[in-house]
Amino acid sequence: MGYFLILVASIAEVYWATALKEANDPASWAKVIFFIIFSFSLVVAASRMMNASMAYVIFVVLGAIGTYLVDVIVKGKDFDLTVAVCIGVMLFSVYKLKRSS
Repeated sequence: MGYFLILVASIAEVYWATALKEANDPASWAKVIFFIIFSFSLVVAASRMMNASMAYVIFVVLGAIGTYLVDVIVKGKDFDLTVAVCIGVMLFSVYKLKRSS
């Protein structure tokens, strides 16, 4: 259940990180603030079910990857091989961290 909460929190993080760039009125800022609170609330709940440091690392990595993919796929940003390699390193690092805990 903790990993599911992290996944949902990461999706919410991708939303608010993307929306943060375009927030320009009170309603859009309210949505951003809501999703920030929502995502971190889920991370806190997940950290009660699993190792807190692992929960946060997975949350941050999935959020960063998701935000980059939205930029490339939805926003039309150019794909960068260097960023792709960094994403691969982050995923490998989470995998190794999980195996060692």
